[in-house]
Amino acid sequence: MRISKMTPETIFGSTRPIHYTGHADTGRYIELLGSDTAEALHLLLATMSRIALSNRHELCVLGVGSRADITYRNQNRNLRHHDVDLVIATSPEQQRVGYQDSLRMAVATEGIFRIIERNSVQPFLPVKWAIVKGDIEFDATFLGLGGGSILDLMQFHTYYNLAHTYLYLTGLRG
Repeated sequence: MRISKMTPETIFGSTRPIHYTGHADTGRYIELLGSDTAEALHLLLATMSRIALSNRHELCVLGVGSRADITYRNQNRNLRHHDVDLVIATSPEQQRVGYQDSLRMAVATEGIFRIIERNSVQPFLPVKWAIVKGDIEFDATFLGLGGGSILDLMQFHTYYNLAHTYLYLTGLRG
């Protein structure tokens, strides 16, 4: 990923609001989700991490967008956005589709969540899912094969001061 050639607008499009508030405190982020959403998030992260560990993948899950923006600006208490936006990256990059397939199977087997795919699966493009538990929705974007590394993802959000919080981060080799 070449940060200098990519901008949030070229990646996310100019129709989506882009939140420029930097890194948000993870504890505060989870606190503002509310207990039901936080519990569902913990269940989802546990499933994601279990799949990553069993397949020996590194995993990074960021909470992004309006929820992360809200935690940074305490005066902004507008919680109209009921979904939670996640960006998920795994490594090795060549096995990202395999990780998604394993996660899809685990979610179907456990029966806690259901997955609604938002776009066709094209390995080099980001894959978007809605992961739903009752009325709680997680908008999950999985980086594709051409999406860069976990480190690229973290540097991109830091470089552009995008609203984000680290929800799960494991196995980074330095």
